[in-house]
Amino acid sequence: MKERNIAQKNKIIQLHEEAVRDPLTGLFNRRYMNLLAEIEFKKTKRYSHPLSVLMIDIDHFKNINDKYGHKLGDLVLKHVAHEIKNHIRSSDIPIRYGGEEFVIILPNTTKESAFILAERIRNHIAATPIFVDGMEIRCTVSIGASSMEDCPETFEELVNNSDKKMYLAKQSGRNRTII
Repeated sequence: MKERNIAQKNKIIQLHEEAVRDPLTGLFNRRYMNLLAEIEFKKTKRYSHPLSVLMIDIDHFKNINDKYGHKLGDLVLKHVAHEIKNHIRSSDIPIRYGGEEFVIILPNTTKESAFILAERIRNHIAATPIFVDGMEIRCTVSIGASSMEDCPETFEELVNNSDKKMYLAKQSGRNRTII
């Protein structure tokens, strides 16, 4: 009976993880982000804490897939997710937003601190090659950062501000952060 209860609990934990995590990168998925984001946004508003969001997009990802194939594209996605996880605090919330885009929710983080983190992540990704079958592959990312200092009314607006700034980073030559 005890073993059966343990097995059922383990199955529930496994199903929960499958529901909230991206299977390729292990980061939270966009659906779960929406739940977590509303909680963080409400806490931030209530207690007047800083909150920032980073939107990260892999530069020229389509070219990577076209040139090297989707298997290597998946390795690039895993590489970027790994670098994101290695550079954030345990309280930060990393998300695979979709395709080659990632979001990081940064509780208790000012825009200036978000920029410093974004630059650390961006520089490390650019400097760290991926080795596959004797090939060295490098990628870069463009990052947009926004915060409560921009006075958004909703979390969605905060993410959209980050998204717009990320596209400005791409239009400005890629491999950069715009705040």
